[in-house]
Amino acid sequence: VGTRYLDHLIIERKYAEAAQLCPKLLRGSPSAWERWVFHFAHLRQLPVLIPYIPIENPQLSDTAYEVALVALTTNASFHELLLTTIKSWPPTLYSASPVISAIEPQLNSSSMTNSLKEALAELYVINSQYEKALSLFAELLKPEVFEFIEKHSLHDAIHDKVVNLMLLDCKRAVHLLIQHRDIIPPYEVVEQLLHASKSCDKKYLLHQYLHALFEVDIHAGKDYHDMQLELYADYEPRMLLPFLRTSQHYRLDKAYEIFAQKEFVKEQVFVLGRMGNAKEALSTIINKLEDIQEAVEFVTEQHDDELWDELIRQCLQKPEMVIE
Repeated sequence: VGTRYLDHLIIERKYAEAAQLCPKLLRGSPSAWERWVFHFAHLRQLPVLIPYIPIENPQLSDTAYEVALVALTTNASFHELLLTTIKSWPPTLYSASPVISAIEPQLNSSSMTNSLKEALAELYVINSQYEKALSLFAELLKPEVFEFIEKHSLHDAIHDKVVNLMLLDCKRAVHLLIQHRDIIPPYEVVEQLLHASKSCDKKYLLHQYLHALFEVDIHAGKDYHDMQLELYADYEPRMLLPFLRTSQHYRLDKAYEIFAQKEFVKEQVFVLGRMGNAKEALSTIINKLEDIQEAVEFVTEQHDDELWDELIRQCLQKPEMVIE
């Protein structure tokens, strides 16, 4: 009677109603369930049945579950259900490979949705294809990607994923990249960030990475210290003087040009001192900073008697500084 009633509902095209009644009418019979799974598949109505398909008592053949999952790959409106089904069904019920084979041809097509992409990533995990899963998780900007990298020791697989990881969580990505700079050297990170799309603030991401790298190893990013001067000038000017004092890998003329443009006077003074232009540095302190105390400290550090004479000469031209 139950089978006849289901047949009647199917003839009436009341597929959802028929699916809803299946647990009550088919109960614990694996063969009855499988017959109706394949019948719904033949009618292209499996998505309405899937929420009711049992995963135990009875457990069906792996083919039945595979047919059900493959049916959900065919239409974008089913992709969300596919993802939740893959997450809820125990992976021991079916082989992931046939479902992967049904999805992969859609990867670069217009039918590929984020839900389908994530479903494919989950299937790759089931199949122990962790690098492929990582690529999709990174592309989808999934926050759990960092734990996934650590869990499966995928540090070798993040070479081409720098930008996505930085966009996902800049702080964690920087820590990861610096911790494993023997695997992902600074030039790889910098090149990827320089060629990132315009939609992300690549200069800020570069600043974050190079600053953290410098704090860990002052020589590791030496090829980019000229660039780093510009980045500090834009994002963190207070770090310029400590950087200038510590690094030996930047061009003095380049540094002076940046500071003159930005009107960073103290930094100009420091660079002029390093260039050997002590008189010009002193003149800058007196005329731009108008700080006699700093002028005296600067001259004291230079150990140059002629500079004392220059200080006196310049101060006589600005007596208001001496009076103060």
